[in-house]
Amino acid sequence: MGQFVNAVDWMADGVVAGGNGLWRMSTPCPPSAVPFGAACAGTGGTNTLAANGLPWTGSTFSMTATGLAPLSLIAVDAGFAPLGPLSLTSIGLPNARPGCFLHLAPDYYQLGASTTGEHTVAWTIPDSPTFAGLDVYWQFVVLEIDASLAILETTSTNALQLTIGSF
Repeated sequence: MGQFVNAVDWMADGVVAGGNGLWRMSTPCPPSAVPFGAACAGTGGTNTLAANGLPWTGSTFSMTATGLAPLSLIAVDAGFAPLGPLSLTSIGLPNARPGCFLHLAPDYYQLGASTTGEHTVAWTIPDSPTFAGLDVYWQFVVLEIDASLAILETTSTNALQLTIGSF
């Protein structure tokens, strides 16, 4: 004889287990995190920006840049439109490395620093359906510095196109 289940258990991939079997749930507004644009190499390797999950309303999304120089100042740029690509040398950034580009129109930026060759940024997304389907673009511009804070070269990561998802 079977058992009656009066609760619902959420499982991986939107599968729900309940008293009458399994159901699959989906959303009309799925999230995505798509890398685009070329990353460029600096003294720490190729500056690569990667998503650490998917951007959902009501969650904290994070992304990590790796391959940075051991001592770096970072401009974390966010915007609502892709750009170019626009060469970092053409916008007058100091000691910009050839082949490094800005891939978004920055509407917001914050500064960070790294002494490990990595930098992680967390972004809290409000729990509001207003943000569902919104595209936000992110990229890091990296100022490689020495112990006296002199800028040795300016490089950049690839960019991420994030589409915020919601149930």
